[in-house]
Amino acid sequence: MKKIALFLGCAFAILLSSAVQAEGLLQLWALIVENNPTLKSAEFTIDQARAQQDQALAKLLPNVSLSSSYSFNSLNPNVSSNGFQLLNGPGTENYTGVTGSLRITQVIFDLPSFLRLEGAKNQSKQNEQQALVQRMQVALNLVDFYLNVLEASDSITQLEVEQKATDERLKRLRFMNERQMVKVTDLYEIESYSQALTTLQIEAQHKKEIALERLRELTGMQIQDVAPLIQDHFPEMKRNADEWVQEALAANPLLQALQYASESAQSLVDSAKAGHLPTATINASEVYSTTNFNNLQSSSAYNIGSLYFSLNIPIYSGGGIEASTKEAFSKFQLSREKNRRS
Repeated sequence: MKKIALFLGCAFAILLSSAVQAEGLLQLWALIVENNPTLKSAEFTIDQARAQQDQALAKLLPNVSLSSSYSFNSLNPNVSSNGFQLLNGPGTENYTGVTGSLRITQVIFDLPSFLRLEGAKNQSKQNEQQALVQRMQVALNLVDFYLNVLEASDSITQLEVEQKATDERLKRLRFMNERQMVKVTDLYEIESYSQALTTLQIEAQHKKEIALERLRELTGMQIQDVAPLIQDHFPEMKRNADEWVQEALAANPLLQALQYASESAQSLVDSAKAGHLPTATINASEVYSTTNFNNLQSSSAYNIGSLYFSLNIPIYSGGGIEASTKEAFSKFQLSREKNRRS
């Protein structure tokens, strides 16, 4: 039992040490930026979209590869009756071969890959705006819960003052009631009001604890209390409400995210349709080798440089291009409907 009590005491001490006495709203926001999983997930989503954009861009950039090989060969011009001759058989000649090659490929025309790149760019912008929406929502929740704590704290302070005054008045009425100087109904009325104040204090304390728990969920840390907000003066509003509304609509991250989603879906539709178009590439290669075709020994090492143009014209792909076009068009219609609802 002593060990259990010691363990519980240590755990309670650790819990208290992890509690944070926040100084204000900005300190809480710093905790949220550092610990909130929603904001962390949004950042990872942006990184993922940017990586997908880089992958789409890589399809259009030069592709350079360097390869080499070393081979051990056994040549025997006399084959057996079954067409095969074991290694190191009679009349076998052994030799080694070395081959190295440098290849460079550059896309000249690949419209589907270019359109997929445009769609990836819009997808990246969409994720950035969605992350901004989530950030604004978390900030709104923080301010809401913070103000709930302050409101509950003010209510508790006000109720305590009123409770104290009521208790003093109740004490006087009881003294006067003992001497039959006031009606008993007046005494009962004040007692009832005193009990109602106690109930209101309990409700206010409960509201404060709920708001503090909401702050703990946002920040990931135990919050004991918050500092009051003090503002001596406010800046003058030089624009009217309509101008603020128009500016908010133009810069609304949710609407911008939906717009980028529609543009990305449209690019994917165009990319799928462009699958029927030909693609063209330029290839350059430099080969060094000491062996010929089928690793036949060469009399001397040789070097071959090549530059050629490649044209690929798709004719039939089993209906895959049409299916991809239908899928992309469905995604485009879905994003457009979401944009209309918003």
